[in-house]
Amino acid sequence: MIITTFLSSLGALVLKKILGDKGIAIGRVFSLTWRNIKLFFKNKATVFLSLLAPILIFLVYTLFLGNALGLPLADSLGYDLAYYYDLTLRSVTAAWMMGGIISMACFTIGLNSTLLMVSDKEKNKTHDFLTSPMPPRYLFVSYFLAAFLITFLLTFIIAFLGFLFLYVFTTVSISFADILPMIGILALACLSSVALILCFISFFKSTSTSVAFVGIFSLIIGVLIGAFVPGGILPYQAQYATSLIPGSHASTLFRQIFLRRTLYQAVYDGMPNYTYMQIREFFSLDVNFFGRHLRSYIMYLVLAISAVIFGVLYFLINLFLRKRALRKDRTSSVVIAENKSQIIENVVDSIATEKENNDKNEQA
Repeated sequence: MIITTFLSSLGALVLKKILGDKGIAIGRVFSLTWRNIKLFFKNKATVFLSLLAPILIFLVYTLFLGNALGLPLADSLGYDLAYYYDLTLRSVTAAWMMGGIISMACFTIGLNSTLLMVSDKEKNKTHDFLTSPMPPRYLFVSYFLAAFLITFLLTFIIAFLGFLFLYVFTTVSISFADILPMIGILALACLSSVALILCFISFFKSTSTSVAFVGIFSLIIGVLIGAFVPGGILPYQAQYATSLIPGSHASTLFRQIFLRRTLYQAVYDGMPNYTYMQIREFFSLDVNFFGRHLRSYIMYLVLAISAVIFGVLYFLINLFLRKRALRKDRTSSVVIAENKSQIIENVVDSIATEKENNDKNEQA
């Protein structure tokens, strides 16, 4: 604790010396961000619960639902063909599952990493920060950066473990050239999900209500991004709805990277083209945007643009909430001042009345 505090102070001092006033601003944001990260990892229960949802989904799929997911596809392909490509189908199912888990982890971990903002509001720490000489935007930026860094780090660990699972137990192979796109997708997915979550979390003032929201939101977003059910099973209207969620684009990009080499190798080894297309359609390896399959670069743009839009919306929401809070404080201050003046007038009137009564008694 002493070492991290020293390093944080030293970093802020170096930035101040190098960049001047800008360095001071960056140093303050850095200190607040580091404070939020330390508080998150200090609470071991929160860290465990953040990782619990992806782990549970992985266990459910691997132990119970892994084989059942491919049954509808086996019916459509014919069991002889499905048996011949059994290993490929198992690999596709595992990769589909892992892409959904990583995308959902961006939301579940992001939800838990933003609860510190609600806790600060509940303990009136946010009010103390905002009433200090420090500009309020520093605090808003620190919450965003801390949530993003926490989400990216923990989700990266889950993605790494998922890749090891796919590499050991399936035919999925990823080259070194695929690692950088995966990191880029992960960063964009974390930015987009954290910005979206902060737009909702900003309205909460109680930890209990925000925790209930986390449970409901996690379930809904898991369905919307296709983490629980393959998109090919859903009706077209549901597929169109999922295409509007940025998280579904992230899960599709992950699945495309996981399965690119595996499916190409299967086609090279003699898999019929219609079988290849059935697999792509059943496991939603393309985003069905109202009848059109989006290219990969468009999905990258969707993630980047959504991150910018939700990020700007988050800052606007918090500026609005701060102005409303200041307005309430001013109104309450005016009411208190009026009440004080009224009390003082009443006391003065009572003293004057008592003095008049005393004078009349003395004259009598």
